Amino acid sequence: TFGLKATSSVKFDNFAAYPVEAGESRKYGTYTFNVASVAALEGAGWNVGAGEWAISDSELVYAAANTADGKAVLKNKASLSNYYAETKATTADVGGFSVVGRCSAAGDSYYKLSLDIESGLALTKTVNGTEQVLASKDITELYTEDIRILPDTEYVLRLQMYGDLIQGYLDG
Repeated sequence: TFGLKATSSVKFDNFAAYPVEAGESRKYGTYTFNVASVAALEGAGWNVGAGEWAISDSELVYAAANTADGKAVLKNKASLSNYYAETKATTADVGGFSVVGRCSAAGDSYYKLSLDIESGLALTKTVNGTEQVLASKDITELYTEDIRILPDTEYVLRLQMYGDLIQGYLDG
């Protein structure tokens, strides 16, 4: 299972998943959010979790609700193991968004690549609800590499998983 997570107001333009097996070039799917409602999105194969989600101008929009983290995860993809998942989203003034992969059926074990406008970029592994940071770059480190994380800016996050190799990419 793979999907998206938001921790603040964010707009997701699209979501795509691709195999990374040698010789495979087909997509598992590119998902645009050109549906009338969140209910229609759920009917199209998404399991939309907690939070205030809406469809607006063909974008999946999460409106932050105090401390609740939003989550939208694709259903029926649990057998995939070697793939990458990618999303394009626009950040808000605070918080951020993530792309998740290899998510357990219970939703308590997964890999996550997160972009947060206040803290930076992090690749984490969560097992039975306990999160471990695998790699991270705070805002200062990103700034020294001429990478600016700014509000109301569109970013692409890509989480690639192939065997034991887990990689995260920002805009590339």
